[in-house]
Amino acid sequence: MVKDLLGKWKLLLLKITNHNLLYRGYMYDFSYPKEPIGGGNPYQRCVSCKKSDPAINGRVEGHLENCQWRRLREAPFGIEQRAQRQDSVVAQLRDLMVVANTLGMYDAADVIKNIIDGKR
Repeated sequence: MVKDLLGKWKLLLLKITNHNLLYRGYMYDFSYPKEPIGGGNPYQRCVSCKKSDPAINGRVEGHLENCQWRRLREAPFGIEQRAQRQDSVVAQLRDLMVVANTLGMYDAADVIKNIIDGKR
């Protein structure tokens, strides 16, 4: 059930992340959270894996393998798309809330919960 939702997320992510580019077999994405390196260094680095912008060069693969941001970016691409579910929208939203919490997207999970509860 959760994998079904992740499969649909794959397509949604491809639609809404138009800043992603596929070039020469590499996926480029410059949206990772950054912080200054400091110590007079003019460059920034990834908040999760601490690799510098020049070392990453915009490539998702440029982040360390255990980088939380990279793992979140690559996760949807390993899941096959499934057929459309036939259960209720509320049941699907509940599953989506579980996925959002699992991925650490707590604010998104709260919004989904508010939708389910009729608060939005």
